[in-house]
Amino acid sequence: MGVTRTRSCKNPLIDAIRWGGLAMSLGMFMLAVWPMGKAAVAHAAGPAAPVYKFKEVVVPGALSTGIVSINNLGVIIGPYINPAGDYHSYFYDGHAFHVIDMPGAVSTSATGINDWGTIVGLFDTADPVTSGTEHGFILRDGQYVQWDFPGASDTDIFGINDLGDVAGAYDLGDIATSLAFLTHRGAPTSFEVPNSLPMSTFATGISNLGQAAGSYADQDGNTRGFVSDGSHFKLIDAGAATNARGVNIRGEVSGTCAGCFSGGRHGFIMTAGHYYPLDVPFPALRTVPWGINDLGVVVGRFEVTPGIFHGFIATPVR
Repeated sequence: MGVTRTRSCKNPLIDAIRWGGLAMSLGMFMLAVWPMGKAAVAHAAGPAAPVYKFKEVVVPGALSTGIVSINNLGVIIGPYINPAGDYHSYFYDGHAFHVIDMPGAVSTSATGINDWGTIVGLFDTADPVTSGTEHGFILRDGQYVQWDFPGASDTDIFGINDLGDVAGAYDLGDIATSLAFLTHRGAPTSFEVPNSLPMSTFATGISNLGQAAGSYADQDGNTRGFVSDGSHFKLIDAGAATNARGVNIRGEVSGTCAGCFSGGRHGFIMTAGHYYPLDVPFPALRTVPWGINDLGVVVGRFEVTPGIFHGFIATPVR
C-alpha cells in the first residue's frame, strides 16, 4: 500500500472524518465493490438483532478508502487521500465515481448528500495543521457555494437532508471548542446539549425530520451521543464513550462506542431503543460506522492495518 503520511487536522472531529480515504484521479481507477455475504450482528438485550449483508469498497491503488454518507438512491460520498497525502473527496453513483474539489481549496472533505444530489462538506484554505481556516460548502448542480455560520471563525457542515437543511459545528476562534448548528428553511440556529461541557457539542448528521445526531462532552469529560432538533434532546449512550454519527427518518442511529458490548471499541446501531454492535465480518482492527439512510443502510470504514482503511456498505436483510 505504500507509506501513508500521517497528519492531524486542527479539529479532532474533522481528523476522525478524514481517517482513510481513497487516492484516485478521475478516469484512472475503477471502484471495486465486493459482496461479502450475510453477517449477523451479535445480539444485545431486546428484539432480534439486525442482520446485514456487507460490501467492501476499495479503489485500486488507494492509500485507504472511506465512506461518510449514503442517500436513499445508494449514492455514496467520502473524503480520500492521494499518494501525496492531500485530502480530496468523491461521490460514486454505482456507475462511475467523480472527484469533488472546492475551487481554490487545499483540501476538501465531502460529508453529506441528499436525494436531490446536493452535497455538503468543508474545505481548508491553507494547510489544515498549521494555519488553515475551515469553511463549509454546498455543491448543487455542479456549482460550489461557500457557506459559513454567521460570525464563525471556522465552519464545518456535516450533513444535509432532502429539505436542504444542514447540520454541523463551528467555533469562534478557539479551535478546541465548538457549537453545533442546524438550519431550518435556510435560517441557522446554534445549540448545545444541556449540562454538557461548554462549547463541546458537534452535530454530525441530519434526518429528513430535521433531527441532528452528534456528540458532546459531559461534565466529567466523557463523550456522549445525542439526537436533537435543537430544542429537544435524546441522549444516545451505547458505552463509556459514544459518538452518534448518523440518524434516519425512523430514528435509527449509527455510530461508535468504547467499553461497550463485549468491551473494546465497536460500531453500533440503535434501533427501536435498543443498541446492537455493528462490526464488519472480515478481519479488522476496528469498525467506524458513519451515515445511515432511511432504508437502514449504514456506511463507514474499517481499519485493515494501522492507518489503512477500507469503506463498507451494510445493507439490512431483515
